[in-house]
Amino acid sequence: MARVPFSHPTLGIFTYSDDESAWLSEPLVGFRFHLAGDEAPDGALVAHAESVARDPATFKDMVAGFLEEEARTLKDKEDTVRKLEIEMLCLFWPQRPDDGMIYFTGGDQYGVWRCDYKNRRPIGLGFDS
Repeated sequence: MARVPFSHPTLGIFTYSDDESAWLSEPLVGFRFHLAGDEAPDGALVAHAESVARDPATFKDMVAGFLEEEARTLKDKEDTVRKLEIEMLCLFWPQRPDDGMIYFTGGDQYGVWRCDYKNRRPIGLGFDS
C-alpha cells in the first residue's frame, strides 16, 4: 500500500520505507528518526521524537555520556566507541513509546553499533557483524 509522506512542523517530512516497515525522517537534528505506524507515524512515538528534537543537544549529551562510560569498559574498542555518532533513534513500539534503539555511525565498517533505549535512556551498547 502506498503511503503519503507525513509532514510535522518540528520533525520535518517522514516517508514510509517498505524495507524497514517504518516511517523515516531526514536528519534535521543531526540524526534520523525511525518510527512505527500504519497510515502515519504513531502519535505517541511522534510526541517522543518531537520532545527529543526540541532539545537535541540534551539528547546528544546524554548519549555521549553513555558512550564515554561504555568506552571505559570496552578497553579493546574504546577508541572506536568514542568515535560513534548517533545515526538514528528508532521507536518501534507504540505500546512502549519510551523504548527503542539507537543506531550509530563511525564504528567498524563491517558491522553495526547499536544500543537499547529503555525509559528514554541508552543501555547495553552492542555490535552486530
